[in-house]
Amino acid sequence: IPSGGLTDMCRKPVSPVHVSSVSDWLVSIGMPMYSAPLLAAGFDTLDHVSFLNEAKAREAGLKEDRHIRILLSEAQLVTASSSG
Repeated sequence: IPSGGLTDMCRKPVSPVHVSSVSDWLVSIGMPMYSAPLLAAGFDTLDHVSFLNEAKAREAGLKEDRHIRILLSEAQLVTASSSG
């Protein structure tokens, strides 16, 4: 079912300082529905999110190409902010 931009509307601006878990991160980018699949696939810390790639996202059960692209883009930002 197409979301018609609902994901963007649900995005909650959260300071990176307040993002301390994968669930918090997913809420902050408007994709809390992927919390269970990513946690089950071993992405249970923000450090592990840095290893997320398209193949691993698909293995976790994600199917929506646009959502995968957004998650990968946002994962790079998490990685950059945690290393910088």
